[in-house]
Amino acid sequence: MRDSSVNQMLIGKAAAIKAAGRPTLRVPNLRGLLADRLSPFKLVSMGSHLYGRLCVRHARHTSNERRVQVQTVDGRSSVLSKRVWLPTNWVVAVVWVALLAVGASQAAAETWAERLGYPTDRPVLIVNAEGMGMCYEVNAVGRDCFEKGLVRSLCAMPPCPWFSEFAQWARKHESLDVGLLITLNSPFENYRWPVLSPRTETPGLYDPNGYAWSTILQVTLNSTPEEVEREIRAQIQRARAAGIRPTHLKTFLGTLVARPDFFAVYLNVARENWLPAGVVELTPELVERFRREGFPLDDEVIELVRNYPLPKLDDLRFVPLADSYEEKRTALIEMIEQLGPGITEILFLPAMKSEAFQHITPDWEQYVWEARLLSDPEVLAAVKRSKAVLTTWHEMMRRFDGMAQTSTEKAE
Repeated sequence: MRDSSVNQMLIGKAAAIKAAGRPTLRVPNLRGLLADRLSPFKLVSMGSHLYGRLCVRHARHTSNERRVQVQTVDGRSSVLSKRVWLPTNWVVAVVWVALLAVGASQAAAETWAERLGYPTDRPVLIVNAEGMGMCYEVNAVGRDCFEKGLVRSLCAMPPCPWFSEFAQWARKHESLDVGLLITLNSPFENYRWPVLSPRTETPGLYDPNGYAWSTILQVTLNSTPEEVEREIRAQIQRARAAGIRPTHLKTFLGTLVARPDFFAVYLNVARENWLPAGVVELTPELVERFRREGFPLDDEVIELVRNYPLPKLDDLRFVPLADSYEEKRTALIEMIEQLGPGITEILFLPAMKSEAFQHITPDWEQYVWEARLLSDPEVLAAVKRSKAVLTTWHEMMRRFDGMAQTSTEKAE
C-alpha cells in the first residue's frame, strides 16, 4: 500500500474515532493504528517512517523502561508504557524476533550447545538461508549454496508462488534440513501472495484485494488467534503434502511474536508437531545487551518461551545492511571471528540478480551480495579459522531426542 493510501486510511479512521469520542494520539514517525485490545487509545501516524518503538498501554514505568511521550490532538500530552516493535523489512524483523522470542536461562552457565553434547571449546554454528519459495531467484541460489557453499539449513515460505518448485527439488534430498518460515504477510508492493487457508474461514488474514496483509500491524489489528492457528497448520500441512519434512519453524517478519496470544498459538503448534520454534535462550549477558540496545523484553513472551521444552539458540545473528559488498563481507567476517560459546544461527537472505528480482524489492542488491558471501573464499576461510562446528536444526533435535531417550532408559 502506498504512503498516500495509508495516510488516507488513517485519516479516515481517525475521524471516525474522534466522532465516537475516543481520544486520538498523533505520534511522529510511526505508521499504523493500534487495536482496541492493546490500548484504550487509537494511535494515528502521519510520519514517513515505517517503524518505531511505541508504548501502548497505561502502566507505571519500571526503572529500566524508557518513557515515550505522545501528543494528543487537543494538545494534552500523555505517557504510555509497554513498547511494541513495528519492523518494516525482513532484516529488521529478524533482529526483532531474536530479541523478543527469548527463553529464560535454565542453567546459569550452561549453553544449549553443552546441553546437547556439542564440544564446549568451539562455537557451534547454523548457517541458514531463508526465503525459499519466494521466487525463482531465491530458490536457485538456495540450491546452489546448499550444494556448493556454506549453507546447511534452508527455510521455506509455503504460501509463496515458487514454493512448489522448491519442494520438487527438496524431495530429492531426504537429509535436507528445511524449516518453514510461517508467512502471514505479503510485504512487496508489486509481488503479492495470499495465505493458504480459505478466506471464508480466515477473513482477518486477507487484505481487501485478497492478498496477505502487507504489514505486521495490519495482521495484529485484523486477525484472531484462531485464524492464525488455522493458517500455521495449513502451512505445515502444505509442506508435508509436498514431500517436505520440516525440521523447525520460524516466523516471517516476526508477525507471530507481535501479540502474545499469536505467539502462544505458534509455540503450541510447534510443540504439538515436535518442531523447534527458532527462539533464543535468554542469558544474563543477553539481557544486559538487549537493555543497552533499548529493546523490550515482554514478560508474557518470556514466560511462554520459558515453558517451551524444545531446543533453542544461544544467539541469533544476521548479515547487516551495507553500502558495498566489501563492507558487508568485512562485517560478516568480524561477526564470525566474534562467535561466542553456544549455538549461534546466522541468517542469510540470498538471491540471484535478475531484472525481475530488481522489480520485487528495492533492496535487491543486499540479497545478491548475501548470495555471494555464502561462497566467498574469505568468508569460508574465516569460518575455518573460527573452528566452528557446523550443525543443523535436524542434528539438534536428533541429539535432544537421544538425550530424552537415554533419560527414560535410566529411569526404567
